[in-house]
Amino acid sequence: MLDKQSGALLFTTGGASVHPVPRMGNVGIAISGLRNNIFNLNSELADKGVYAGHLSIGIWMQPNSGVQDKIADIWYDMYTKRDRVEEFIN
Repeated sequence: MLDKQSGALLFTTGGASVHPVPRMGNVGIAISGLRNNIFNLNSELADKGVYAGHLSIGIWMQPNSGVQDKIADIWYDMYTKRDRVEEFIN
């Protein structure tokens, strides 16, 4: 990606990466750290043509709920526009 000056690193985590949830405390620590790293990656790589983005999903996904389509639309929008590092689905 760096050689081509083009590409994207797309990360998805649960809502506990942003909003602490007591029952998710153990994984929340890890995904919060990942979230921080994504912001740093985007900062360092944006001027080199590489995008890093984070999508935090804070809802339960049920079959046929349309949430999966919404996630795909958000990822496509973030990837094409590259105007934000992070988006939330709550």
